[in-house]
Amino acid sequence: MEDVHETNTAQFEDGPVTPERIGAAVGLVDIGVFAVIGHFTFEDPALGALAGAFVGGGIFLFLPLFMWAEPHGGLENMVPENGGGPFRSFHRLAAGMALPPAGIVLFTTQFVELDPFLGLAIALLAGAGLYVPLAWLLPNAQLE
Repeated sequence: MEDVHETNTAQFEDGPVTPERIGAAVGLVDIGVFAVIGHFTFEDPALGALAGAFVGGGIFLFLPLFMWAEPHGGLENMVPENGGGPFRSFHRLAAGMALPPAGIVLFTTQFVELDPFLGLAIALLAGAGLYVPLAWLLPNAQLE
């Protein structure tokens, strides 16, 4: 017997719950969670909230793409026709994959007791260092 799997393309249509709202909610929760962890670990909730903004921003960028990928037939089918090169427009998926590790780098630099501004610079370099190869390797999927 054949196992047929049909995707429900109307799973998010006409409802209050959308992938974009789920991504935004998870991103906001990350800011609060990292602020609490930063307060208890380093006695600096602002640094934790900034790291949470990196992580939550990344999740806000990539989670809706993955949730829309199945009904649209994969990330490759979500690439616009006039996509061009990887650096001609904002690469949402690469940025979404590069921001959370940058937030974790910012958070972990405080365990070494580095200056927060130096930790921010290292985190931005780590994010940029991840964004460039991911922009070349991943499809530039866009939301409609």
